[in-house]
Amino acid sequence: MTIHSSRNQGLHPSHLRCGVPVPRRSEDRGVSLSVLVTMMLPVLLVAAGVAVDGAERARATRVAHTVAAEAARAGCEEGSAAQLVGQDGSGAARAAAELSARAAKADRLSQLVITVDGDAVSVVTEVTRPTRLLALIGLTEVHGQASEVCTLVAR
Repeated sequence: MTIHSSRNQGLHPSHLRCGVPVPRRSEDRGVSLSVLVTMMLPVLLVAAGVAVDGAERARATRVAHTVAAEAARAGCEEGSAAQLVGQDGSGAARAAAELSARAAKADRLSQLVITVDGDAVSVVTEVTRPTRLLALIGLTEVHGQASEVCTLVAR
């Protein structure tokens, strides 16, 4: 059964589907979509890189804070034992803080600075992690930094 209506005149019946004209396929179909995808691909890659490698930077910062806090605590504990008996515990505090930081096995611990000043042990750490997606644009690593201070308070 062929349906012919006044608005569909001039169309071959094979171009009709349930009385509605079917658009003809052309050779240019999909070209505008390809241009859009080509232009948006770098933007999408950078956005994904910021998300993935931003999480990697947050992870590095968290590790740096953990290592710094543990090292400062260990230094304070070791230094306080010496101070309670009237000795200078700065050497023991520094050694304990460094041993704690190295034993934490923080991958890519790139900086460790320990300062003992009287009753205070200060630890500064930096952790470096490789990037995954931002390496495509030349950013090969991210850094997380932390600083913690532990002070011995007499009670």
